[in-house]
Amino acid sequence: MVVVVVVVIVADGAGAVTVRGFELGRLEVTRKTVLCDHRHGVVGARRVLERLATDEMTTCLLHTFEHGDVPVLSSTHFRARRDPTAMSHPTQMRAGPTPPTVLGVPELPQMQALAERLHEQLAGHALRSFSALGFTGLKTAVPPVESVIGPLIASVGRRGKYCVIHFDNDHRIAFHLSQAGRLDIEAPPKSTKPKGSVVRWVFDHDIAVLLREHGTERKAGWWVLDPGDDGPMEKLGPEPQSEEFAQWLRTSDDGRRVHTILRDQRTVAGVGRGYSDDVLHRARLSPYSSLKSLSVDERDRLLDSLQFVLRDGLERERKRKGGLSEPKLGEHFTVHGKHGVPCPECGTDLARVSYESHEVVYCPNCQTKGKLLADRRMSRLLK
Repeated sequence: MVVVVVVVIVADGAGAVTVRGFELGRLEVTRKTVLCDHRHGVVGARRVLERLATDEMTTCLLHTFEHGDVPVLSSTHFRARRDPTAMSHPTQMRAGPTPPTVLGVPELPQMQALAERLHEQLAGHALRSFSALGFTGLKTAVPPVESVIGPLIASVGRRGKYCVIHFDNDHRIAFHLSQAGRLDIEAPPKSTKPKGSVVRWVFDHDIAVLLREHGTERKAGWWVLDPGDDGPMEKLGPEPQSEEFAQWLRTSDDGRRVHTILRDQRTVAGVGRGYSDDVLHRARLSPYSSLKSLSVDERDRLLDSLQFVLRDGLERERKRKGGLSEPKLGEHFTVHGKHGVPCPECGTDLARVSYESHEVVYCPNCQTKGKLLADRRMSRLLK
């Protein structure tokens, strides 16, 4: 019989872990990366969904969990009803070693500073060759990559979270680092293929640029674009520093939450989860506030905070040298990724709301008048 075992892990600050699980019977499944938060030394409640298995393998896996050998396993998403009679007794085990976590998704400040450094390195030179190291990295077939081999690079710029290499024949290469993409500048070029490699571009002055990706998800990509074709950038909203976006923010009656709006690339291009947290903290606004509910003063505070945080982030990023190689990029965030740390303004412990793929960090005192925002995902797991 084929079964799926669901395991819920809950850990306290002392490292004791409770494991609860149950069998769900036959069902369809799709693979997905495991979700587990090990930051700040405390594991939050997370669903860890185990792979399809026979009865024999299920017994073996549960035995391994009981002995604390495998604290985190690969995950599976599914639809099914819980069997309330199976495995109702929790099992205690020791917490295992903490796996590495990639923090800091490249956003506007990182990508703008990276584009400036690449412009200094590449402008006036030509692409000599390329090696497609990742099967899914190149997102376009037309025009061919050969259309940008030979012409000189006119400039390197940015649009939203995309970095764009402009050639003097009006073709472009655009690339997006997604959540865990990183970029190395190699002098001289290397011939290795590091784990997660996407593409290596080799230029005529003995310099190469390697695009690679941490983790197991392969979302970073690159596009070769014809003149006039904006490809994936076509649907991007205005830049956050633009008057177009400022006018829209001052007058819009959009009912979405402000945190959602700041992260929506079709509304404003370049801001992500990290800077959204910091912008709203500086503006002293709840991430759950709807835009249409904000007063004129609150909207002005939001705009001012957005400009300040992005400007400050860019100044800090301009101190970085080379490419964008570090696995952790969130070292200068004010609140993002710092759940449980005292608020730098009032000293209250920062709180968070956990979602399937990200979290929202805020100060209950500065932003929500002492109210803890509902975290339904965590509440369900802790019942």
